[in-house]
Amino acid sequence: MSTSAIHAGAATERPAAGPLSVASFVLGIVSVVAGWTFVVPLVSVVLGIQALRREPQSKALAVWGLVLSGVMMSLWILFAVIALALGAVWIFTLPWVF
Repeated sequence: MSTSAIHAGAATERPAAGPLSVASFVLGIVSVVAGWTFVVPLVSVVLGIQALRREPQSKALAVWGLVLSGVMMSLWILFAVIALALGAVWIFTLPWVF
């Protein structure tokens, strides 16, 4: 087998990932690691949706960014609902309310 045949297969490269999908993926990871913020997953979801529309060659990164950010946003919403429910129970158990 000649060396030109070996190098011919290596010449085919994958297209580069788009900046929107990379940003969505990185912000999705950041939102999981630093889960104390609600803004980062929201920005990541917006960037992921834009990446799916504008950058079809890097769909996998955009989808992963959307999944990671969606999980973190749903956890934030669950945390807020639980905190509001516990706060409502706590406020009605105070002696001066009734």
